[in-house]
Amino acid sequence: MTNHQKSKRNSNKRKRSSDEDPFKLAYQNASFTCIPSTARPGSPHRYFKESFAFSLENKPPSESVENDADTKIENDPSIDVVDKKAKIDQVSHQCLDKEETQTSLKKQVIHHHANGLCIITAGDSISDMAIENDIERIEFIAKMSSESMSAGEKRKQQAKMMRGKASAIEKEGVVTPSTVLAKIHFQKNKAAGKIYAGVWGNLVELNERLTPELLKSDPLLEGYIAIVLPTGPFPPPPTDEQSKETSSINEKDNEVSLIPTSILEKIEG
Repeated sequence: MTNHQKSKRNSNKRKRSSDEDPFKLAYQNASFTCIPSTARPGSPHRYFKESFAFSLENKPPSESVENDADTKIENDPSIDVVDKKAKIDQVSHQCLDKEETQTSLKKQVIHHHANGLCIITAGDSISDMAIENDIERIEFIAKMSSESMSAGEKRKQQAKMMRGKASAIEKEGVVTPSTVLAKIHFQKNKAAGKIYAGVWGNLVELNERLTPELLKSDPLLEGYIAIVLPTGPFPPPPTDEQSKETSSINEKDNEVSLIPTSILEKIEG
């Protein structure tokens, strides 16, 4: 590569606006609030680096319009590849069946371990909801990658994702904050609530041992939904609007039983 070509390439990089940043596009509708640590025995904060309450803004409507929306998004050349995947995730597998009633789930909780992995949970409010409307079943929507990758290959893929490479972003097993990981089906009125990934990265595991009873009794630990390896820093830097918002979570909502060895083996190994 000549000096002129290098100069031109660097110039093009500088011209790229922040709005086209794949990382910012992935998290544009996601909001995170750090949960203050209680440092009490049994608290999740004694086992994780930090925990966050997660919410997703501008959720898609519950009408069955995903097919038309997917086609329109795919054929729009003006949409960035990362934004395109995020928009498709918002409509794919998120439109509830006509006979279902959408149940609004309160903020999910995402634990961030010191090794970088994110443990996605439904949040402890699910236990209160199950008192009035018992959980019938859990339906996993997201799919794991069928391809086995080494640690080095994962790092290369994530580097490509940060550069906006479509081949990496559209790869099987990659999730965005708006990707629906699972549906929680309740017994009354055929209601269903959706659990979002909350993280941009690679899906490492879906909790196949999860049962309605486990989700109700220990939603923040043993009853976790999935484990995700984030691409780029987590959590993302807050926007100006998000920085102004403050919230608190009652300490008693964070009290849980002893940390299960099943999770420790995964996140420490």
